[in-house]
Amino acid sequence: MNLWAGILPVLLCGATAPAQPEPADLPALVPLSGQRLGQAVQFRHRPQRSSTRQVSVIGDFNGWDVGATPLAGPDADGWFSTAVRLPPGRHLYKFVEDGVRYLEDPSASAFEPDGFTGRNSVLVVEPPLLPPAELGDGRVDAARIVHHCGRPACLTHRDGGVEVRLITRAHDVERVRAHWIGGPDFPLIHLGDEGEEAIWAGELPPPRGARQYRFEVADGACTLQVGARGSSAVAAAVGVFAAPPLRLENLPPAWVRDAVFYQIFPERFANGDPSNDPPATEPWGSVPGHYTYQGGDLRGITQHLDYLQELGIDALYLNPIFVSPSNHKYDTADYTRVDPHFGGDAAFDELLTALKKRDMRILLDGVFNHTGNLHPAFQDLRRRGPESDFADWYQVRGFPVASPEAPNYAAWNGYGHLPELCTWNPEVRRFLFDIAARWIRRGIDGWRLDAAEQVEHEFWREFRDRARAAGAATGNEPYLLGEIWGDARPWLDGEQFDGVTNYQLRVACVDFFAKESIDAAAFAERLQTLLRRHPKVVTESMVNLLGSHDTPRWRTVCGERAARARLGTAFLLTWPGAPLIYYGDEIGMSGGPDPGNRAAFDWRAVFGEQPQLRWVRRVIQVRHSTPALRDGLVRIAFAESGGGLLYMERSALGEPVGVVLNRGCERRNLRLPSQLPAGRWWDAISGVPARVEAGVLSIATLGEDQLLVLRRQPSPMRRER
Repeated sequence: MNLWAGILPVLLCGATAPAQPEPADLPALVPLSGQRLGQAVQFRHRPQRSSTRQVSVIGDFNGWDVGATPLAGPDADGWFSTAVRLPPGRHLYKFVEDGVRYLEDPSASAFEPDGFTGRNSVLVVEPPLLPPAELGDGRVDAARIVHHCGRPACLTHRDGGVEVRLITRAHDVERVRAHWIGGPDFPLIHLGDEGEEAIWAGELPPPRGARQYRFEVADGACTLQVGARGSSAVAAAVGVFAAPPLRLENLPPAWVRDAVFYQIFPERFANGDPSNDPPATEPWGSVPGHYTYQGGDLRGITQHLDYLQELGIDALYLNPIFVSPSNHKYDTADYTRVDPHFGGDAAFDELLTALKKRDMRILLDGVFNHTGNLHPAFQDLRRRGPESDFADWYQVRGFPVASPEAPNYAAWNGYGHLPELCTWNPEVRRFLFDIAARWIRRGIDGWRLDAAEQVEHEFWREFRDRARAAGAATGNEPYLLGEIWGDARPWLDGEQFDGVTNYQLRVACVDFFAKESIDAAAFAERLQTLLRRHPKVVTESMVNLLGSHDTPRWRTVCGERAARARLGTAFLLTWPGAPLIYYGDEIGMSGGPDPGNRAAFDWRAVFGEQPQLRWVRRVIQVRHSTPALRDGLVRIAFAESGGGLLYMERSALGEPVGVVLNRGCERRNLRLPSQLPAGRWWDAISGVPARVEAGVLSIATLGEDQLLVLRRQPSPMRRER
């Protein structure tokens, strides 16, 4: 492999750095968060088979996506090659021939097992050699300033505003601002550093004139203008950037950012019609079991919509509701009908009508990686073997098809009653796309897509097109939510999902709030890493969760510490993204892993109007009444090293707010650096007063495990009650 690097020059203030276009042989990699430093790596592969027509490289730098990075060739000697700029660090990769043969690189210096009986090749990219940088020294490394207009760096929003990012040397620049030509400046927020790079982000409001903009970079007495022709102290010398066009098809639905989701496991929320209970249904509130039933159904949900609306819920996400033999219904037998034990299609239509009257949304769980073993297609395959019309719908390793107890076919996590579909088969795709479109036309507002990581990217790209087309026919814009547990960048390119179940955020919250294994400084670093990964409009369309049907309940994770669980919930409701409440968490239900996390909802706690429920209702109300908690970039103003104090500032529609949280066991008297306007401030949740003077925020008493949402309005305890 050919690597290039070298000593990079620092330009003093006043010098001009010309624009540095990317070399033509260095394709952009969307999953990388704007990384520009590092090295160009020349990937070369010569297949042993002369019949090979296509070669690509996959790795942790492109989401292991076979279609992301093709190699050009073959040349006269049979070699395929491409060059990719990679950030410093250790990378794993493989070559793929014709989309089916996965091979290690024989020229790699190291290998490691890939978990599938093969090996990944290992590549270590060394950081470039750079002279030291220091804040405030009046020296700016202008050659390292980069603005690239592509996700996540640059995006036009629905209102015509533009989200922009600028990359500078780390520890080299004190301030960055952006402005429309002829308009005022707007500050960019430092989203933290990645290696030798500092990431700055901001949002330009809709312009009144030409859609052209420029940046201003300052350090000490040095100020540089940055435009499309480079950087200079003279604005006329650098040119301008043109705003990208608005592409609505690549943006998430506008309603998601403002929503609070509520996840319901239908079999355990409420029994609205005992006449449809399965045989041997156990009494409501019995100890939950993997294979037991307690009678929950869709009419039970409909009957309690007033409760959910009063809680502040805008959207429901239901675990699967289609015909299947289990209580969880991830083993679908018929995608076209609602399970009779949930009330069938009639109960679903009643629920849908009631939701529309309340202007509430609904997502259904789409299980398209696999069916149940009782699905007619799989049953036909078992009966007729290779003669079945569905012989190529499933990944069978031989005939006859074995029993689910010892499957000889691919199955989700090895469970034989969940045979995996061949989602690359055009017939399977047509079938699943038709199912998705059918329910969108029926009136649902989107899909939560199960096991999304186990389905190829091309499937989801076509799925999005079909789902959006079905929504357009009914005047709806469906929300596509992928179940992704790891780094979601490969799926959030504007062509697949609108958001994902943000388990990466949950991991950080578990470590900070529950385990206390990291301090506020480390927590802030993780939060900024998540902010850097995606455009703001995508971050705001994530579904943020602390508990689900796949995790222990949040209160149990927090060691049954009610105050600590409330603190984590309050943080979730103040962080960018659409928060999700797992049914029962609002009343403090406990439960370990499945089946303990799927217990019947305790309606006695609701009738008693317990303090926990009133508190959750209050914090959701504060979120709904505070635009800055749903919109606006986040500036982490203070994060305590060795402690649990975190202070953030947000702003939207010209109204800033401060969010202060204290993960700890003692009350605090605080004085924190702040950019909030001077004056009196109030906590919107409890009414605690605060004051900002001369850039210092003062709070007389911040309680243990307490979060404050500071607003400038008069005391919310007087105004809103």
